[in-house]
Amino acid sequence: MASFILIPWPETTWSLAGRMIGRSPVSMTDRGHEQVLAWAGAMEKDPPVVVYSSDEVASVQVVKVLEKHVHMKRKELQALAEVDVGLWDGLTTVELKRRYPKIYKRWCDDPFSVCPPEGEEFTLASDRIREAIVGLVGDRRDRTLAVVLGPFAFVLARSVVERSPLIDLQDQSKAEPLRYPWLNEKVEASASAAARR
Repeated sequence: MASFILIPWPETTWSLAGRMIGRSPVSMTDRGHEQVLAWAGAMEKDPPVVVYSSDEVASVQVVKVLEKHVHMKRKELQALAEVDVGLWDGLTTVELKRRYPKIYKRWCDDPFSVCPPEGEEFTLASDRIREAIVGLVGDRRDRTLAVVLGPFAFVLARSVVERSPLIDLQDQSKAEPLRYPWLNEKVEASASAAARR
């Protein structure tokens, strides 16, 4: 059955170190490589025809591993880039709390009320990702498509596709591919609602 697959970045050098990931180039670890190999094996029976990703290092690495095991095309779409967290990029939680105590507390309570210093507003990032997904959905329900996303972009995309309230941006525990059948009413309703905005 044709479907839409959200593929997160696997473990990277920065996620392993507990650092916030934004637009800095980060690479997947050996464990991350093993994670993607396992994902490729799970996709072999119903592989995506096309996988979309930004040109970010981790996204390209994921796609290259998948391409070796699953026959598919890759298309670049910069609108799927990770959220730009500005000066927070690469900082640990301890460093964030120490350097930006007030804004970090507000971000934990209500991330959409915050723009990381010199970064991208989460509301704008969410709109960007929603528009990209709606554009991909279009008339392609006869094919299985996939998108590769960084940690924050993945969480934002889940809330769009699942048509659910914002999933906690700090909760990135479901870092594994999620498949949504096109016939899923939530996905279709989400795409239709977003297209009408």
